[in-house]
Amino acid sequence: AGHAAPVRVLDGGLAAWSSAGHPLARSAAPRPPVTVPSRPFTRWLTAGEVRAALAEGTIDLVDARGADRFAGQNETIDPVAGHVPGALNRPFVQNLGPDGCFKPAAELRREWSALLGGRDASRVVTMCGSGITACQNLLALEIAGLGEGLLDVACTDALTGLSPADSHGALRWGSAAQLVVEGEGAVHI
Repeated sequence: AGHAAPVRVLDGGLAAWSSAGHPLARSAAPRPPVTVPSRPFTRWLTAGEVRAALAEGTIDLVDARGADRFAGQNETIDPVAGHVPGALNRPFVQNLGPDGCFKPAAELRREWSALLGGRDASRVVTMCGSGITACQNLLALEIAGLGEGLLDVACTDALTGLSPADSHGALRWGSAAQLVVEGEGAVHI
């Protein structure tokens, strides 16, 4: 489920908070329990939908992992090295400036537009190894003004048939090898 109310992101994380002079505490202040309204989250694809969309060419898969992992040169986390054939690579760190904050919207728009090469951003499906950095790419697309209608999938569980509910939304890359994987040291199934 997603949040029914608007959600905020601390751009730049704790370092930005501290740099702005905001206070930090060593213990959490007691808070009364609250009920957070939720809504169904529908911005993902099932395993069958991913396979079909890739075969039909109706989605553009963007991998948020580092270029070395995408190329299959350095895989320390996932059981399979490489990437899904046809996927584009946009390492999530490229969305950030030297201060750790998101780059300005116009800069992100230029960079993402260059990566997509004229493709419609509404066809983008982001993926990574766990779903975390794929979501960061989605946020960058939203900041850039390109994000409406985007879908988020981080490949493994979706491609092996687990539902997002089964995996608690933390989908992994690893067994996307079922699609055939490209890259140095890649295992071809």
